[in-house]
Amino acid sequence: MVQGRQRNPAQPQLHLRVARHGEVGAREPRLCLPGLGLLLSREHGEGHPLRPDRSPSDLPERDASQGEQDARGHARIRPTLHGLRREEELVLRQETRKVLETHVLRTINGMVYNLPGLRMYEQEWVRLHLLNLGGSRDIHVVHFHGQTLLENGTRQHQLGVWPLLPGSFKTLEMKASKPGWWLLDTQVGENQRAGMRTPFLIMDRECRMPMGLSTGVVADRQIKASEFVGSWEPKLARLNNGGSYNAWMTEKMSEFDTQPWIQVDMEREVLFTGIQSQGAKHYLKSYYTTEFRVAYSSDQTNWQIFKGNSTRNVMYFDGNSDASSIKENRFDPPIVARYIRVYPTRFFNRPALRLELQGCEINGCSTPLGVESRKIEDKQITASSFKTSWWGGSWEPSLARLNAQGRVNAWQAKANNNRQWLQIDLLKVKKITAIVTQGCKSLSSEMYVKSYTVHYSDGGVDWTPYRQRSSMVDKIFEGNSNFKGHVKNFFNPPIISRYIRIIPKTWNQSIALRLELFGCDID
Repeated sequence: MVQGRQRNPAQPQLHLRVARHGEVGAREPRLCLPGLGLLLSREHGEGHPLRPDRSPSDLPERDASQGEQDARGHARIRPTLHGLRREEELVLRQETRKVLETHVLRTINGMVYNLPGLRMYEQEWVRLHLLNLGGSRDIHVVHFHGQTLLENGTRQHQLGVWPLLPGSFKTLEMKASKPGWWLLDTQVGENQRAGMRTPFLIMDRECRMPMGLSTGVVADRQIKASEFVGSWEPKLARLNNGGSYNAWMTEKMSEFDTQPWIQVDMEREVLFTGIQSQGAKHYLKSYYTTEFRVAYSSDQTNWQIFKGNSTRNVMYFDGNSDASSIKENRFDPPIVARYIRVYPTRFFNRPALRLELQGCEINGCSTPLGVESRKIEDKQITASSFKTSWWGGSWEPSLARLNAQGRVNAWQAKANNNRQWLQIDLLKVKKITAIVTQGCKSLSSEMYVKSYTVHYSDGGVDWTPYRQRSSMVDKIFEGNSNFKGHVKNFFNPPIISRYIRIIPKTWNQSIALRLELFGCDID
């Protein structure tokens, strides 16, 4: 338990204990927050410093009202004085002197985040225990911003504000609503000074999607290693990869007697929930990793060794027992990071790996919308034109489904010009966060779209081009560089619409496209 340092017997405090249902005793995560209030940020909260799609490392520098450390390693609250006249500054300093003296907050490892790493799953109930031990003037206000809560076991309701009076105790139960980063934060009564902040992460329960090593969404440049032997380069470390050289392989021990590693850069922070591994075979000889450990980082400088629920300082994962089968391991708890490193610790013949990482986007809303799975029906996919031939069949828009198979397995435009488009009707307005594209092959012709723009519409009549942020220029998305690989592009900010049009700008040989859209329903 993290506690505030008492400067006098009357020090006002707000104690908050956070507990998950089903956890009891010493296993409950707890938090004591000296301060006067609790703030829970919600998505797109106007003017709030933390959005669900931002991690704690993305937070702006705290302003003068949000605290600093003193020489004894404590975090101290201090007021904002910008924009005040001299006499107003003096009055504010006098009024807040007692607040500054009594609200001294301890830090963990020099950070003012009292409970780093607090995570919960979407729709999970979390119990909040609030206790105000302040003086008669220390009125606390708890802000929930419309979260779903239970009060004393009564029916669920949306709660905006809860007053916490001196000497009072309250237990509230909160249902974790939307995936992403959220914030607990305190305010000080009369002066409304900001106190402690504790970010926490709500995770998507269905967060087990392949992150793109096996499909090519993760590009070669994103895969690096400490070393490799011969032609067994790190870019080959893709699950189910084929060919004579189809994995990353290294010597038994590095030159400096340290463990070799392979690293994947997702180019953004994501939520990792698992890893799949394979070995390799060359001629008749098998190579595979039988045990490994994992490290992760958000900046490629500060690395954390994954410990999970292990009683040791590091968790060792069981690897493969042959060259071809797939071994799956789960990260419990999930990892929030941009970079993942895998260190082989035991192996057969030589360390060799083919990998796939599993997880999802931190802010959720990254579920396939149904093009590949055929949840989106043929009639919902239309186009400006499509090619037909007596020997090749019809390259209809309904064939534009990611990974579609067959001799005719994609949409191909009748003409190759910038007036062609492929359109998807989602039947209702949805939040669209990403798109994956793929080309196709017909006989010896490799066809794919190299770049494209995106337009969207609510009614299918008036169309709006997706543009670069703070610009009037249409955003041109980078497409494919071969016919079979996947390329994923993100919509940031996301598109809120019913109709989506993809307009090819450049292509190889002919305009041909297979795709999938990612997103979620709008509440």
